[in-house]
Amino acid sequence: MNIPKAVIREASETLELLGGTVDYLGKIDDGRDAYLHKPATDGDTGFPFVYLYDGRTAMEITGSEALAIVNDLVVE
Repeated sequence: MNIPKAVIREASETLELLGGTVDYLGKIDDGRDAYLHKPATDGDTGFPFVYLYDGRTAMEITGSEALAIVNDLVVE
């Protein structure tokens, strides 16, 4: 899946600092698309970085809210 440019722009600082990729997670309850930063190295980096995209703009979420989104969308 192509990652929207707005998401890449919003994630650019994190990607520059930590490397890695941004992957699609799915849709959250309000219909926005969620994307997850996956660091280049395995290891603990703290809370995840999640990017919510409404079709035009993206916003970065971290902390417990981001963790809740990941837990809701990722099925192990």
